[in-house]
Amino acid sequence: MYPFGGGSRAAPRRPARPRVFSFALREPSFEDRHVGGVNAIVARGDVVLTGGRDGTIREWVAPGVSTLGCSSRLEGTSEASASSANARSFTAAHAGWVNALTPLAGDLNVLVSGGADRAVKLWRRDAEETETNDKKVGGLTLVSTLERHADYVTRVAAPETNGGAGGGVFVSAGLGQDQVFLWDAETASSNKQGVAAQPLARFGGQTDSAYALATDAAGAVVVTGDNKGVVRRWDARAPHERATRLVGHAGTVRCASVDPTGRLCLTGSSDGAVRLWDLGANRCVQTFSNTHGCSVWSAAPDASWRSVVSGGADGAVYVTDLAKRRSRLLFREAGGVIDLRRDEEATKASSTGSGFDEVLTVWAATSASDAARWSARLARDDASDREHEPVSPGSSLRARAERMSLGSSSRKDSGWFAAGTSPGMSPARRSFGGGGWSPGGGAGRGIDERREDDALALRTAVIAGAPPAVAHAQLPDRRRVLARDAAGGMALWDVTAFKVVRRWPRLSVSEDGASAEASTSREGNASAVSFEARSAARFETTLEALKNELGPVSVPSWFAADNRSGSLAVTLSPSGAFQAEGYARELGARDASDETKVNFGVQTLHALLRKWAKKRRVASNGARDPNGDVGEDVDVLVSDESKRNEKTFDVDKCGPCDDARLFATPNANDFSPTFFFEPPELPYDPTSAAAGPPGRAVVLMDGSSMLGTDVEEALLPEWVVDVAAERYKVPDAPKASFYIAEHPEEEGRESALASGKGTAITSGKVTAPRVLSVRKVCSYVVAKLGLDLSDDVAVEDAVEIFCDGKKLDPSWSLATVREHVWRRGDDLRVTFRVTEAVAKPAGE
Repeated sequence: MYPFGGGSRAAPRRPARPRVFSFALREPSFEDRHVGGVNAIVARGDVVLTGGRDGTIREWVAPGVSTLGCSSRLEGTSEASASSANARSFTAAHAGWVNALTPLAGDLNVLVSGGADRAVKLWRRDAEETETNDKKVGGLTLVSTLERHADYVTRVAAPETNGGAGGGVFVSAGLGQDQVFLWDAETASSNKQGVAAQPLARFGGQTDSAYALATDAAGAVVVTGDNKGVVRRWDARAPHERATRLVGHAGTVRCASVDPTGRLCLTGSSDGAVRLWDLGANRCVQTFSNTHGCSVWSAAPDASWRSVVSGGADGAVYVTDLAKRRSRLLFREAGGVIDLRRDEEATKASSTGSGFDEVLTVWAATSASDAARWSARLARDDASDREHEPVSPGSSLRARAERMSLGSSSRKDSGWFAAGTSPGMSPARRSFGGGGWSPGGGAGRGIDERREDDALALRTAVIAGAPPAVAHAQLPDRRRVLARDAAGGMALWDVTAFKVVRRWPRLSVSEDGASAEASTSREGNASAVSFEARSAARFETTLEALKNELGPVSVPSWFAADNRSGSLAVTLSPSGAFQAEGYARELGARDASDETKVNFGVQTLHALLRKWAKKRRVASNGARDPNGDVGEDVDVLVSDESKRNEKTFDVDKCGPCDDARLFATPNANDFSPTFFFEPPELPYDPTSAAAGPPGRAVVLMDGSSMLGTDVEEALLPEWVVDVAAERYKVPDAPKASFYIAEHPEEEGRESALASGKGTAITSGKVTAPRVLSVRKVCSYVVAKLGLDLSDDVAVEDAVEIFCDGKKLDPSWSLATVREHVWRRGDDLRVTFRVTEAVAKPAGE
């Protein structure tokens, strides 16, 4: 037993509600790319930072913009020639999706992020690359974790000119009522360790969850959009005053932007509309309701607020000329466009001396794992130069309204369409032939049959992601999980070995002779089979084949798995983690006794925390400084202790909670454990009870960098620490009861079973562990009958066991027999028959 605890900073123990413990199973390629969608992107020149659903923030070096062509469709550039951005670094930032990422005061070296773990985090970007084991890691240094949100943090926003060098204010918004907070970065970064930083203010009156957030350049105006379609405007200098409500959207407001002066606001909603608001007059001055035919997820106006680029759930991105009220398709992504960022530096570099009105450069983050840079040149409209004069955000609204009338264009076939077209003629149909898709093709091309030339922009750089896991299923042995990714590939994970033990290649878009066109399902085409349907069918077929290969088996569920982050995550809870057990010999301990059993949950936790537990034991025994931290010699002491223990280890002497060393410690090169769990409960504070419990962020812990400190023990769930310390009282494994009697004669078998007749070898029912094998039941019968077996006769050859008239496989457990053969709720009834291989009973 490891003498953990006793540190000066240990947290109060034994909360009323035990906390679950989760760890991620990630592919080795996890360090190289995002797995799952990219939710946030920040770009400036060749520096690109992305936040993904895999919980990471990654930095990339984008190819230069000097290679862009000089025509309206970028001469000499093609989709195939788009360069890949180079990965510079990655940081495991949040225990869940990274929902928002923004620079503080316009400084790329100081970043603010918000995630699904209820945390707002302040980061300092490293100027130099760091390498560990020939792998680039780090990239960001955590300055402070701000805990106040009660649910997911959906957005963060920071003014562009406020503060600097780590100072300045920023705003965070999240799910729930009154979940909009104003923070001061300087106060947060200078906060004492162990003392939670407090927000400057909470914006009152946010009655619904906020999904959109924006500020002006000075941070004086704060705008939110909620799931009821309401836009609210606050004065950040008086956050406790009532907000101004702007009503007009019919669905959730998904994105918002405020111009530098704080006078104009642009919002996009799930009702498909983009609205321009005059915050001074508190009204909507323009509505673009037909540019998108779906939910508008993102929007990015240019610096002069003359045009806006907006992206929808269908992957289509349009540029809208706010002055002329017309829109044009820029490009189409494979997934919904979650975030759009104009790269003004790239735009300026490409526009210099071009003779064109504007070179538009946009980075798009999508739900399809990838992020990409798109570029297009918007030619000058010679029909009316006055209409293309820059619109100053501070100019009079009446003069601007005159310029916002529909203008004529000398290029009727340029792809522009009136943003106010009626619902009967959608922008897609107006621009691409109209009339919808028709089986015969021709002029009736619809949105699914657009020509490549219809899009104005070309992809000039790409950040490729890995396909996320979209489906998974546990095998009946409760040790392996089959996972399917979005590309149709499959992997079989061994949860107790923390690695993939078998793979299947990705599913081709065209399979079994089907053409690429046939692989995309369309309405009215019954012969087309969708890729997703084929991928799901293949997954189910493979799963059934693996179950048949495994044979009948029944093991209690002891963990839960999910794929919300794009990778598999395994969750253990004290109520279920100790339900499954197996015999040590069957798990690889050849020297173990036939009776030695081990618990799957206990041994999995030992494998994950074995190194930490040894460091913790050494630290608790004195290898610490007066402040409670471990000394630098802890690794040497741990190594010496391991060598001593190796000589005296005996698996048969292990208790229920001891480390039987059956599951190997993960190889750091193949698997780097990442743990996440709820934080410990705070002591009750009656002075703050009226304000309600403060939000606490989910704890994210890198298993490879744990040192065995008091702080780590205080953060980990108490029952997990107790298992690592080999002192947890493991509950008894589930039992099974059964009756056993001699097998009746063949001609009277059915009536004998029905009446319960037959010679019994025990006066009552037998209670045994559910994991007990039929082979051990055979041994029980041999012992009860006193049979004398020769050395070359196995017990399963001497005694046959039956249930419901079916001969049982000696390797089956009682649980397997009950689930697959008995299939009833009452106690199990089995019979035995002695074979001719048995000698006469001893003594005759």
